[in-house]
Amino acid sequence: MEGGIRKKRHKKHHTEELNIIPLIDITANLLFFLMVGMDLKEKAEAGEKVELPVSSSKSQEEVSMVRVAVTKEELLLEGVKQASLEGGKIARSDINKDGFLGKLRAELEKKRKAIEASGLDMTLEKNKPVVFMLADRSLEYDTVELVMRTAGSAGFPRFRFGVLSK
Repeated sequence: MEGGIRKKRHKKHHTEELNIIPLIDITANLLFFLMVGMDLKEKAEAGEKVELPVSSSKSQEEVSMVRVAVTKEELLLEGVKQASLEGGKIARSDINKDGFLGKLRAELEKKRKAIEASGLDMTLEKNKPVVFMLADRSLEYDTVELVMRTAGSAGFPRFRFGVLSK
């Protein structure tokens, strides 16, 4: 002990520093989007039309999708009549000996071949042919099931459904 004097140890007060760089980045981004948004708003108020680019190509799903509508009176494929319905049931004359709708199956097979010839990679799930079926709410299940089986046998394994509005 040197002269009995103790050295006082002073604790250093450590202060945390606030990192404001991320805050500045966020503020700059917000400012940018607000400026662009105000510019579009001013153009809209001035009567100027904002022109969006037009897509010249069809989406892959549009290329591989066919539309089937089943009403109480008829079955349509892309707007062309494929079969007649009597009281919500498909007429026996439109069902072939295999239990499928012959005309619908032939047309769907043509469409599937056209889709395959379009150059899409058919091994990808998103490119597999899709039937978008619009059906009347009051149809019996047997009618919808027959259309689905026919489409499946023609090479359309995926379905999307909608309900026809009156």
